[in-house]
Order: sequence, then C-alpha cells, then structure tokens
Amino acid sequence: MFCIACATLNPVAARRCARCGGGLGATPAVAARRAKRQHVVGRVLLLVPVLALLAGGGVGVARFRADRADLAAGYAAAEAALERGSLDEAIASFGAVGGYRDADDRRAETVAALAPYRLAYLDGMAALDAGRHDAAIAALLPVARDLPSYKNAPDLLAAARAGRAEALLAQAALAESRRDWLAAERALATLAAFDPDDDALAARLAALRQTHAPVLVTRDHALLAIGPDLADERVVVDEVPVRWPVWSPDRTRIAFISTDRADLDVNKILYTVDADGGGLTRLADRIHGDVPPVWSPDGTRIAYTHVTTYDSTRGMAFFGIHAVDVATGQDHNLTGEADLPNAQFPVWSPTGDRIAFLAYDVYTSPGEGTLQRDGEVYVLTLATGDLVNLTAGRLPEASRVAWSPVSDRLLVWTQHAGAWYEPQRSTIRALDARTGVLTDVESRSQSVHPPVWSPDGARFAFVQGEREVRVRTAGTRGELFIPVPTPLHGFVTWSPDGEALIAAALDPTQPSYLIPVPRGGPPGTLVPLLLAFDPAVDGAGPPQWSPTHLAPAPGPPTVGGTGLDRD
Repeated sequence: MFCIACATLNPVAARRCARCGGGLGATPAVAARRAKRQHVVGRVLLLVPVLALLAGGGVGVARFRADRADLAAGYAAAEAALERGSLDEAIASFGAVGGYRDADDRRAETVAALAPYRLAYLDGMAALDAGRHDAAIAALLPVARDLPSYKNAPDLLAAARAGRAEALLAQAALAESRRDWLAAERALATLAAFDPDDDALAARLAALRQTHAPVLVTRDHALLAIGPDLADERVVVDEVPVRWPVWSPDRTRIAFISTDRADLDVNKILYTVDADGGGLTRLADRIHGDVPPVWSPDGTRIAYTHVTTYDSTRGMAFFGIHAVDVATGQDHNLTGEADLPNAQFPVWSPTGDRIAFLAYDVYTSPGEGTLQRDGEVYVLTLATGDLVNLTAGRLPEASRVAWSPVSDRLLVWTQHAGAWYEPQRSTIRALDARTGVLTDVESRSQSVHPPVWSPDGARFAFVQGEREVRVRTAGTRGELFIPVPTPLHGFVTWSPDGEALIAAALDPTQPSYLIPVPRGGPPGTLVPLLLAFDPAVDGAGPPQWSPTHLAPAPGPPTVGGTGLDRD
C-alpha cells in the first residue's frame, strides 16, 4: 500500500506506513465499495424499528380478534340463558361482557324483569316459613312456572302444596270430629280439586256427601238442616216462619221466604241466613209466596217473583221479576220497563248474565172476570235489557222452566189441566236459549213433574206419576227408570256430587227415598227416609240437598290466589 505522505511503499495489508506511521487510505474503488456498504447498512438499520412495529402490530391484531370472539361468545351465552329462563345467569353473562354491543342495556332490562320474581320468591319463602300455604303457593307458582331454574323455587312450591294438603286433611279430620260436615266437605272438596286423580280421596268425599251433606227442610215452619242419614238434625231458623229454603251456591248461606203476620195475603218477605243460623237478614218484601227465590251462580244476587199489584176483592195479583243484591240489599225491577204484567218463575243462566222466566198475558172474559192467558218463555239480558220471547206461542202451556247449570239448554215443563173431569197432562221440552229451537224430551203424559238438573248439568231427573223417578242423560235417550213403593209428591233434589237423589214423599209422614244414581251405572238400592217436612200446599218445605248452581270447590290458588292451582 503506497503512503502518499512520505512516498513509501508498504505491504498491501498494512493499515499504517512503516516509515512515517501515517494512515494508509483506500483506493477509490475500495472506498466506493465501502461507502456503498455503509449506505446499505444504514438503510437496513433505519428499517429495523418499522419491522419491529409491524411485528408487534400483528400480535395485537390477533389478541384483539381473540378478545372480540370472547365477548361475542359471552354475549351469546347471555342470550341463551335468557332463552332458558335463567335470568340470574343472563345478568352475570351480560355483566361480564359490559361495553360490548348493548350488553349493559340488556343487563339492566334483565335485572328489571327478574325483580318481581325475586320479590315473589322472597314472599313465598316467608309465607311458607309462617305456615301460610295459600300465600306461599300464590307467590311461588309464577316463579316456578316461568323460571323453573331460579334457585329452589320448584322445591319450595312442592313443599307449600304438601303443607296445604296436610293442613286440609287436618281441617277435615277436626271438622268430622265436631260433626261439622259442611266444613269437612269443603276441606275434602278442595283437596279433591287439587288432586283429581286421588281415587281414595274422591271415595271419601262421595261417602261424606251422601251420608252427611245437610239437607234443608221446613217443619212446623222452622228451618232445619238434617243429614241424609237422618243424623245431626239442628234448627237453623225458628224466629220467623220459613218457606222454600234454598242453598247459596257455596252452601254457606240460605235464602227463604217468610210470612208477614200482619199481612198474610200479600207481604211475603225474602230473608237470608248463614248456614249456622247466624246473620238473619231481611232483603226484600212483597214476594210471591209460592215461587222459590233463586241465587245467581256467583251468589251475589237473588232473583224472585215480586207482587206488583194485588186486588184483594177478587184475589187477583200481578207479578214482575226482581233481583236483589245480597251484600247491599239494593233491589232491581228487571221487568218494569216491559209490558209484562204477569212475569214469574225466574231462573239464571250459568254465567249469571241472563234470566229466563215465564210471562202470561192477562185478559178479561165475560162472566169469568180477569184471567191469565197461556204463558211464554222470555230471556232477559241483564247488561243491555234486551228481551226475547223464545217460544212465541209454540208452548202455550209453559208452567216452569229450568236452565242447565252448564249450557244454554232450557227444560220447559208444560201443564194442560183440561176439563175438570179430564186427567192432568204434562210434557217436558228442551229449548235452546240462543236459537229458540225446541226438542221433545217427554211427550204428553198423564203426569210428569217439573225436571231438576244435576249439579254438573250432565243429567236431569223428574217424577213420572206418583211412583217412578226417571233420570235422563242430557242430549241422549239414555235413561234410568226407578220405581218406588210409596207415593211421591213430585219434588226431587240432587246430592252435591250428582251421584244420588232424594225424592220427596207425597205424605210427609211416609218415607221419602234416597236413590243412588252413579254415573254410567244402574241405580243403587233405595234408602227410605222418614224426613218429616211441611207439605207443599201448606208450608212449602220439601227437601233441598244441593243448590241449583253449585259453586266449585276452591282449590289451591293461582297467581291471583283465587282459582284452582294449575301449572
């Protein structure tokens, strides 16, 4: 390598001059190559931070994508929990993905939706701890039904139901020991409604009803309740004379007609009394004394035949249909606006929205005075006042009407007296309350008495002549013919379960008969009953075993706490 400082030739590999010690420079080519290498290295060094940044960004994107996937999965899990009704789980899942989409709003909505169930659950636990099984069932039922996975709500509901059943059995046993048969029946009927598949319970209830469910009669104008086994006779009312006692739908009260001793001709009085004899209440005056009052299906009103006017010189009276509110005593004239001077024998529809009754035209006949023309069957809609003549001259001899407790089927009893020397003839027709269609049930015979519906509306019974009871299945030709050995009056009354009848004796000193009539089977053995009661002509006190519209037994409460407990 040549030293340009001292002009000395040095070895090629030497870095410094051997003579003067000066640095030896590169040749131009080498210098150029060196400069180029330095430039490349510099550029590479400049790219290192960029490459490092790009590498770090790739890792961040991957992590971001993974986090978003986790949030989406958590959100989906929250929605799935909502679908399952697991609100607690949904709240936790939405909270875990807060800030993702609308998770915060969804969590707030779910918390609000859960709040009433949470309160109901807490109320149910408190009620169960206090032994208030009805309240516990009412509170826990919607929780267990709508949120079956919420805490232990289904288990608590089952415990409440079991506790209620145990309490009802204890109530029934206590009532039976005290011979309080109505209370025992109510407890067992409630249990049976709760568990209709319990055959042993159903048999126990049926036996109690047929042996002990009280029958109402009047004797010497006092109101008595007597077991169908003739045991447990007790006086309910003897402060006032009693006629036509009738059970309320739930058999906690009794309505009856009494005589005003100061006005024996006209002023009959409507009373109610508790089944135990308390709470005697005067509700209305000027009642037709030969037409029983009728309770509405819900037990809040009583319809009756009202004496509108009375002509004492001719012994003529004109009548209208009234209804009185049992709680307030407010009386309503239902036929006051109609031109129906002689309306009688009201009956309620199953839902209590309509009343059917008979109305008679009145006319004057030379030599005979004022008479009533043949009757018609009318239906009055209470909400609107609409009045429809269903028969329009097709049943001119209509004398009584009975409305099915479950349908729009009416039974109309017609009576044709004929001449004095002719036997009385009567018929039964079925009449559709909506369409007015008439159907023969029993063609004209010498003596068919008014029919009476069973409490479930599946059958009706009537007396043929004086020594035969007939039981017809509604809408069919299926019928039982049951002969009896002694004369009957014509009154029949059903047991509360519709499995037996009592047919009243023509002479109250002779036997009436308890007749088992099980559904779908032959009649059972007749049981003679010496039920002394006031005869119809004098006291109108034939036996009454069940109401026209029997209220269903109250079951364990629903959400509202008033109906049958059903999941």
